[in-house]
Amino acid sequence: MRLRRTNVLAAPLMIGLQLIGCLFFSWSAPGGVEAKTFVVNTTLDETDVNPGDGICATATQKCALRAAVQEANAYPGPDTVQLRAGLYMLTIQGGLEDACASGDLDILDDITITGSGATRTFINGGSLDRVLHIVQPVSVKIIQLTIQNGLAGYSPSENAAGGGIYNNGGTLVVSKSSISNNSALREGLAVCGGGIYSASGQVTISESTVSENYAIGTYGSGQGGGGGIYVDGGILTVKQSVVSGNTAGGYNGGYGGGIYNTSGTLTLVESTFSDNFAFGTGYPAGGGGIFTSRGQVTIRGSTISHNSVQGTVQGSRGGAVAAYGSALTILQSTISWNSCLGSYGQGGGIYASGDIAIKMTSRILRNFASSDGGGIFSESGTPIISSDSIVAKNIPNNLSPSP
Repeated sequence: MRLRRTNVLAAPLMIGLQLIGCLFFSWSAPGGVEAKTFVVNTTLDETDVNPGDGICATATQKCALRAAVQEANAYPGPDTVQLRAGLYMLTIQGGLEDACASGDLDILDDITITGSGATRTFINGGSLDRVLHIVQPVSVKIIQLTIQNGLAGYSPSENAAGGGIYNNGGTLVVSKSSISNNSALREGLAVCGGGIYSASGQVTISESTVSENYAIGTYGSGQGGGGGIYVDGGILTVKQSVVSGNTAGGYNGGYGGGIYNTSGTLTLVESTFSDNFAFGTGYPAGGGGIFTSRGQVTIRGSTISHNSVQGTVQGSRGGAVAAYGSALTILQSTISWNSCLGSYGQGGGIYASGDIAIKMTSRILRNFASSDGGGIFSESGTPIISSDSIVAKNIPNNLSPSP
């Protein structure tokens, strides 16, 4: 997996990502099989003694979370795993296998995992591995629980992507839940999606929080993208949710502290983005809140504030949003108090090299750029700003180049 080095003065900025292949498993589901519900009654991390017999039972005759997922994988049909309040710590060392026997919880069939509330039910990766791995295009629902302390990149032969959840083309729904304190880390290489990584799938985040996740390429030539969420194609919808305190960065640059979207469709509805950060210590950085390349982004009824981007040597672009070759539409939203720092910062609120429309009483206020375009820096074209929207009180200027 490699993100190409780029120069801050080159536009549009294009970042390529090459993914390491994954193993795929094929399961046949005979018709007429009813869905099963597995009720977990222990917080211990134990495997099932006989996956596929329809009975969740470990060697201690308990139904553990890992055992329940193994049974759901082997038992055809959309199954449900129910968790009581508690801390479900993943403790079985291992990885690089997709049978849910060690490391992360591998998912190979349709499943719903429900907890007793995001502040009461926790699945903790223990920094041994990522927490959930959706191995193939299935339907997964995460409801009323917290996914935390997952780590991607622990092994040199493992993808450094998706510290909390890695979605390989599946349909993922996260509802009334929290994705927090997960990391994608790797020395000297590119890393993606501290909280969630999704490849060509469909992800919906609703009434949830994505916070304090990290995608950081450590030491040498590392690069990070999507501290909170990284989307490589497909669809991401975030509604009535909070994305905050996430970080992406590295020597070779950081892109999308909150979200990185490439070649995908991103829709934000009635959501809040705040205190996300992207940095590059040797190369450029872009999109403190959101970075998007070759995609389509619609922001409606949302607030993007107090996000920042900093390129120490070669500058930065887009304190709130950096959009390269992407169609960006902002409706009934406020972008304020964001900053673009470093030796050459453009677009404290928004940096765009593509179509941009700001409509329906939107506000671009009090953003800062160290060089140019405190409110908006438009690399190409002229932004469409409706008469009922405001771009004001930005430093050093509201719009660059001036119309």
